Amino acid sequence: MNETLRQDLSNIYDNLTKKDTLVKEILIGFLKCEDLIKEDQSMKEYLGNSKSILSFFIPLSNESIQSNDNKTFIPSRQIIDTYKHALNIKVQFIQEVSTFLTTKGYIIYDTNEKLDLDEIAYLSGLGNFGMHTSLITKAGACGCLFSLLTNIELESDAKYTKPTCIYKATGRACLDCFRACQLHALSFDGLDKSVCGKHALDNLEDIDINSDICFKCLSNTPCGCEDPLDR
Repeated sequence: MNETLRQDLSNIYDNLTKKDTLVKEILIGFLKCEDLIKEDQSMKEYLGNSKSILSFFIPLSNESIQSNDNKTFIPSRQIIDTYKHALNIKVQFIQEVSTFLTTKGYIIYDTNEKLDLDEIAYLSGLGNFGMHTSLITKAGACGCLFSLLTNIELESDAKYTKPTCIYKATGRACLDCFRACQLHALSFDGLDKSVCGKHALDNLEDIDINSDICFKCLSNTPCGCEDPLDR
């Protein structure tokens, strides 16, 4: 069932993004709800009657990521527009997937905002975490991550246990993400998202998306466009 559904979902995405150069191939992972609960009991109340979680990552184009250099505090116009484009694809994709699965007798539930999408994606086999605290997938760290809850009974994909972060894997002095963050929101204690949020609000005219992501710590790194350890 897993591979048949994965192919069906990939086909839906491919039909939406034919000749689209702003985004790359979608990554798809599956997670049994009971496996998430084993990892974190507190998640049980947010899963309702769902049996499985479908996790997705739409990677942004390499060109847009590379445009977001570290010359200013503000993300490049190109990466903002590309991210907005990915969000629009996400909406269309969810609509198409919901229609497709409903016609087959399945149910798609609303995803509770309290679910940790990064943790779900990690447990679904989509990637592993970098020092910037974001997920690094085989297509890099810059993209649109989202999940859907369903009553389909699926097996969990294998967790991505291989390291994807140069510093975590080797101890070598990479930490490019730390240097890329001119706001100093990153430290060895993690990411202070309140700093990112204030930056977005202070520059709302330029960062005209409902997001506290400026992508600076993700773009200006070896992991922006790929898994740097998978070469």
